Amino acid sequence: LTESMAWGHLLASHTHKEDTVVYPFAERSLPLNDRNRIDEACRAYEEESEHASVRERWLSFLADMEKKVGLLEEAAV
Repeated sequence: LTESMAWGHLLASHTHKEDTVVYPFAERSLPLNDRNRIDEACRAYEEESEHASVRERWLSFLADMEKKVGLLEEAAV
């Protein structure tokens, strides 16, 4: 459980860094055409069946972990 919580903290920290540093930098630095091309490539990757199944497996795992540590119940309160 401790390792799962540490992993969750690492992911939250990583996401925060992306949201506050990486994405704003890309929005300021990349032309709109390039950003659109990157968005489309990411969407296409996510829609490929082999990648979609991996994504679904990890989302399911995450939901199970949230239930086990009570995060979903805390968020609902």
